[in-house]
Amino acid sequence: MICYSFLLYVLFLNYAVSLDPYEVLGVPKTASLKDIRKNYKQLVVEWHPDKNNDPKAQEKFLQLTEAYNVLADPERRKQYDLFGTIESFSSNGHDSSNRNNFRKHMYSPFDEMFSEGFNFPFEEHDISLFHKLSTTYRTYEKVFIPKSFTTPHLVLFYSDWCFACLQVEPIFKKLMDELSPLGVNFITIHVHNEQALARRLGVGSQLPQIALLTDARCSFFKEPSFSVQKMVEFFRQKLPYKMIIPLTASNVDVFLDAWREDNKVHALLFQRTLPVRLRYLINAFKHRKTITFGILAYDQEDSAAVFERFKVPGDKDSLLIFKEDKDQPSASITMVSIPVPTLQDITNNNHYLTLPRISSQSMLDAVCPVKKLCVVLFSEDSPEHDASRHTLRRFAQESRFVHNNIAFMYVFIEKQPEFVNALTSPEDSPEITLHIAAMWRMDYKKIKYGWLLGDDRDDWRDYNTTKDRLDAGLRSLVNDPYNNLLYDTALKEISDEYVQSLGVRIFNRIYMHLEMAQQSLSRQHILPAVSLIFTVIIIVILALIMNHYMKLEEEEIRKSHMQSDSSSYSSESTASTTSSMRNHSHSVSKEKKHKEIKQELKLHSLRAETYNGLVVLLKPGCRTLILFIDNKSSRKLVSQFHAMVWPYRKNKSLMFGYLNIERKQSREWFKDILLEALPPDTPLAINPRNCIGTVLSVNGYRKYFCMYHAKLTGQYGAKSKDNTIKGKGLSAYLGYNDSEYSDTDEEADLERGLHKHKSEPAPEYLLEDKLLDGFPNWLDRLFEGTTPRFYIEAWPEFKVA
Repeated sequence: MICYSFLLYVLFLNYAVSLDPYEVLGVPKTASLKDIRKNYKQLVVEWHPDKNNDPKAQEKFLQLTEAYNVLADPERRKQYDLFGTIESFSSNGHDSSNRNNFRKHMYSPFDEMFSEGFNFPFEEHDISLFHKLSTTYRTYEKVFIPKSFTTPHLVLFYSDWCFACLQVEPIFKKLMDELSPLGVNFITIHVHNEQALARRLGVGSQLPQIALLTDARCSFFKEPSFSVQKMVEFFRQKLPYKMIIPLTASNVDVFLDAWREDNKVHALLFQRTLPVRLRYLINAFKHRKTITFGILAYDQEDSAAVFERFKVPGDKDSLLIFKEDKDQPSASITMVSIPVPTLQDITNNNHYLTLPRISSQSMLDAVCPVKKLCVVLFSEDSPEHDASRHTLRRFAQESRFVHNNIAFMYVFIEKQPEFVNALTSPEDSPEITLHIAAMWRMDYKKIKYGWLLGDDRDDWRDYNTTKDRLDAGLRSLVNDPYNNLLYDTALKEISDEYVQSLGVRIFNRIYMHLEMAQQSLSRQHILPAVSLIFTVIIIVILALIMNHYMKLEEEEIRKSHMQSDSSSYSSESTASTTSSMRNHSHSVSKEKKHKEIKQELKLHSLRAETYNGLVVLLKPGCRTLILFIDNKSSRKLVSQFHAMVWPYRKNKSLMFGYLNIERKQSREWFKDILLEALPPDTPLAINPRNCIGTVLSVNGYRKYFCMYHAKLTGQYGAKSKDNTIKGKGLSAYLGYNDSEYSDTDEEADLERGLHKHKSEPAPEYLLEDKLLDGFPNWLDRLFEGTTPRFYIEAWPEFKVA
């Protein structure tokens, strides 16, 4: 018994291996999609039942198709490579009972043994309809998406072990019986087999779900329960808006005359009552690119006159199709209920004008396909050329050539310049206005053409003359247009005259995404999103309010500064600045908050209260420029200093201040830093008058300072290679004591190093106005790093008064 079971297992395993899709198509597992497609085409031709008399040809052909569908789909191929099994699909219409054929390593022959005792017929029987209609991602993209622009599709999403799907199956089948004859297509998608497609369409976990596919967009049915009536109402709501325009007696003529603008046939529907029958809506959806539909109901106000005008009975449905003549329909039908085949026949045979305009590439491909002779009139969008268009339209209606595969059309020269230029490129081309060309399309790009009439002014003299000359020209082309047409050219893409504007397209795209989001989002998703949006809106509103009040406060500050005295550095302003520096550590945040729109340059008074902020606690890379003044010279020197350092106001590494040298604490501090830079026991006496106009550049972090004085031109003093000055040379360099500087001093010579400069005589007396004349040049050298630096061990204490 064990041997028998083992033998049976081996036989089943061999059978499964024989149905390996790679083996069926004769390709390795590493084969590319191109190789798979190539082998499939060869084998299909070989095993096609119509060409192969082998009894197994039918079975082999189905295996090839099934294997190709598996390997051509990336998701299914990946599933098979990982698990050795795939779920079948039956988009080709054959039975899905073989969906477990492709099993390899995971196949077990005992499945059938145990399944016999547990037969659940509802899966194989009740949802077999879903399996037959099931499609794949690839088929959905390549087949059903393009068709959705002309044919509505009802899509059902299901899975195998979905008991709710079993309950929906009778309703779905009834919908098929009701809507399929009207032109609705039905497909199903297995969400477990086509997970990528289900994710893309936003299918939730709750099954089944039904959606309407139109214009490459799925609209989901959201009602909690399914019924035929609800589905029909849902179908009506989701079809594009106003495909059939409601009309009144006052606007019927305007509607029928609109063919001049929209280049479409116009159809009038007459019903006893509204709403529009679903069959008419579906037919209007199919032909909406070429036919504009309008409807009047007999029970409407003032509609009886229109019924009487066109001799339409009020108790029946009527369809009248109008082309260029608004008084005489080109086709009409009246019945109690117009059958769908009859409705389709009448619209299919009358969906283009007698003389249509080439307004887009799709229009050209439709009215003048490949291997067809076309007659084209080149005119301008002007009433002056209406007579020529009417003549050609009449010729097209009466001519026998219409039945000889010849199409008549016209083009606006100013709206299709690329098309016109393609036909006027030869040097011997005529003036194209009001010329008629015969055109033979060899393929979608290349054409052969020739000129029929328009060179002679008499060509448009009267209808009979035009007719005779067109007859003569077309008679020679009907039998052999390819050889009788002289010119050939390549056409470029025809521009769409009715393309939507960029704004409309953006709005439609946003609306589409919002609708998709609304369909895919549940209440649990929407509430947090709405909460987040309102939170952001509130934050933005509060920020705008705060910004508004800040601007008002800044405006008040600006006005107060404009009203202040232009000389902001008087003794009163100096006292005000000194008072503000006392609270410097508490006003940093206030200064940022009340920052003026216009840039300011603030000069701070160096006192004991501001000493740490201006000198001792400076950050790395920051410097403070300090001007020495006295009470007498403060107004003049501060004003000059302010003007000279104004260009550097945006430099965040610089601070500016002034020091009143007449104060005892100021002189003692200055003397202390000089003594720090001199050797011990060096005598030093400071004359305050000689210090006026001096500027110190203090680097608090690196503990050095540079000095400017009017009597020092930059060539005085002993400077070493690293721009530092030490020892007695500093005393001579400063010139604040009574000793005279000697060029023969040996120590000074050593301090000069290799660069000795000959001293230039400094002026003996200087006026206050001239004290800062050399300051701008000194500033340039300061930022270049060429000014001498005086290093100290530590910053001395600034004593409190």
